[in-house]
Amino acid sequence: MTNDTIFPNFPHSLDNEPQLGWTVEETLQWVLLKSHEATDLKHQELASMLTAKFEEGKKELRECHARTKENQENTKNDNIPSISNDKPKLSSKKITTINIKITEGPYKGKQFQLSPKSNAPCMIGRSTGKKYRDRGISLSKDGEVSTTHGKFEILNGKAYYTDTGSTNGTCLEGIKLEENNPCLLREGSVLSIGGCVLVISSFQLN
Repeated sequence: MTNDTIFPNFPHSLDNEPQLGWTVEETLQWVLLKSHEATDLKHQELASMLTAKFEEGKKELRECHARTKENQENTKNDNIPSISNDKPKLSSKKITTINIKITEGPYKGKQFQLSPKSNAPCMIGRSTGKKYRDRGISLSKDGEVSTTHGKFEILNGKAYYTDTGSTNGTCLEGIKLEENNPCLLREGSVLSIGGCVLVISSFQLN
């Protein structure tokens, strides 16, 4: 709103101070117009300051947005697993022979090398049959061992022992095994069969 709009008939210039010849109404109008002029200047200064602040804020927001986007991209790239052409080396070697040492019982000190074949396990028992003497373990002097006590097998390249339903059972690491349930063997595994203690001393791989 301009001064001309407020008092369109004000006859004097606002640059002049009120004179003795002015009427009271003209003096009051001058005061109001000068006050309005000062208020306009303040408004303009405030508007200019707010505009500058607004532009500064927009600039900061743009910079902040750019930094945030950059950080998101960096985080996204950090989370992408690097692709390596190096393939993990899988061991293709499998157990072929089970080395066993008897550490207690009537056969203490005896050592055996068992090489089970597919569908041809190595048997252990009190039997003196050829498959026990030649390919398995014959414990004929141990009366606590069943005729057919158990069997050693290699399944999927790993060694297993199975109690085949013996009378007195078999213990692995002191725990009695379930019948006809293959149990994984490791180097150092201890089997108690009758009065004998058998230790899996090592494996041969191929």
